[in-house]
Amino acid sequence: MFVTVINCNFFLAKLLTLNQFVILSVIFLLFFSIVYYRNYGKIFISNIGLGLIVIGGILNLIQWWKYGCVKDFINFFGLFFFNFYDLMVTIGVTLVGITIWEKK
Repeated sequence: MFVTVINCNFFLAKLLTLNQFVILSVIFLLFFSIVYYRNYGKIFISNIGLGLIVIGGILNLIQWWKYGCVKDFINFFGLFFFNFYDLMVTIGVTLVGITIWEKK
């Protein structure tokens, strides 16, 4: 279940450099946070979800920027590998999705 895998492939790697990817990701994360907080900021569970997304995303981006790769160590039945920061983002997205679904 726990295997260390070094992942050096990032989204849009063929179009962007690593620095461009990190900068674009930070801009997207800030934009998403502002828009989401304005619409759902008074709901406690949504604040937890947003916090998990922001913290997990920033910690992943720090690893990308500092090392050029991300260390994944959780094996999900041989289908894919992820790390704790990815898990934080996934739980945060789930909480945000539940909040949006309940509000509509």
